Amino acid sequence: MLAVETGELPEELALGVAMLTGLILILLWFLKAGSMVRFISKSVLVGFLAGLGIEILTSQVEKILNVQVDTDGWLTDVAEIVRSVPEASLASVMVGVSTIVILRLSARYAPKLPVP
Repeated sequence: MLAVETGELPEELALGVAMLTGLILILLWFLKAGSMVRFISKSVLVGFLAGLGIEILTSQVEKILNVQVDTDGWLTDVAEIVRSVPEASLASVMVGVSTIVILRLSARYAPKLPVP
């Protein structure tokens, strides 16, 4: 959207965002900002990570089913994904599920191999 409004190429904007992100991360590393995590309670971190995991899972299920969902909230996203299951691409589902199975089996039977 920003590329259309400014007339810039999307690749140039992506490069700028990547470079700015890198500079911010280097600055935070230099300031040792990671040590501030100690001041956040464990329950807050666990809740944040659980919510992030659910959000990532939802977005990945959308990709595995090869369906497009654009709604305003997480709950409506989940409802739309469930409604879109009959329209899912069988080939995409097979590739996604087989990838998950391979990753799980390799973690159990060959944990030292860098499979992911």
